[in-house]
Amino acid sequence: MHGTRHEVYRTVSLKIQKPLCRKNVYCRVPESLYKPSPKVFLDESDSLLSKRLTSVSDGSAQAINSMRSQLLISLERFKGIIIFATNLVVNYDKAFLSRLINIEFTMPTAAEREKIWWQHLCTDTVHVPLAEDVDVLALSETYEFCGHQIKSAVKSACIAAALDNRDEITQNDLIKACDITREETYKVVSANDHTVSRAIPLKVEQKDALMEDMQRKTDKCIYVLQ
Repeated sequence: MHGTRHEVYRTVSLKIQKPLCRKNVYCRVPESLYKPSPKVFLDESDSLLSKRLTSVSDGSAQAINSMRSQLLISLERFKGIIIFATNLVVNYDKAFLSRLINIEFTMPTAAEREKIWWQHLCTDTVHVPLAEDVDVLALSETYEFCGHQIKSAVKSACIAAALDNRDEITQNDLIKACDITREETYKVVSANDHTVSRAIPLKVEQKDALMEDMQRKTDKCIYVLQ
């Protein structure tokens, strides 16, 4: 490329500065992003582009909303290509979605899974010693895995063989690894969401009584320290 400098970014760090008064929040985007034709990739972008909070009751919530609003403004000024990656697109703020072109990567087919298996087992740079009974086609047809799950299964099979002081990976190693990977995936999918509070909301009187009790304990601590 001649005459134009193209910069490729793996990540972008958005720094938030909160003054002591917690009234203003400033979101700084690197000025290099405004140079000609930058390319930006943001992984796990749902943490940045998720819905703005509607019930703003403290400085932290105000900071989050201010940062996301500033990010919207920065996107309007941005003249390059930016790719947001996430598996939680439902969490995106609608204001961001209206500015993006969505591309969904679906689960691979059996034929695609077979290619992915070989990418992790035998390439120009990767060579996993396999026993003669290894049947990659059967694995790809039996286990409807994505690329990450296939990679995990291959790693688990290699570890199992190494622990047994064996030089080759057998079909049984891969089947056991696939079963473990599938079971772990099921546990993650069916796990309870502990980030959601299931506590019964307090009444106004209870909140006031709790605040008064906390204030009395705080005053007592201050008195002791003095």
